[in-house]
Amino acid sequence: MPLVRIDVIEGRRTPEQLRLLADTVCEDTGRGIPRSDDLVVLQVFQQGRSEEQKRALYAGLAERLQEATGLAAAGLVVSVVANTREDRSFGLGRAQFLDGDL
Repeated sequence: MPLVRIDVIEGRRTPEQLRLLADTVCEDTGRGIPRSDDLVVLQVFQQGRSEEQKRALYAGLAERLQEATGLAAAGLVVSVVANTREDRSFGLGRAQFLDGDL
């Protein structure tokens, strides 16, 4: 099941055009899980976490968001993107991990 991110310029397309765009690019990624308009998609950037740690992240996020905001677990999609220390800059044009600041 692919998770696809589509960026468009706001206001350039009608809701119908956006739906057609999304339907043309994506397969049905609902996986049979009923979704509402309250859907939240989180993209998490991480470095070297184990499968067990990722499973704990998914479960923990769903539980905490349900408790704090009332978001149903079915309304949360999480995508983990793996990267390395050199793939991050927290500002100032510097690589803080590589420079030893972090």
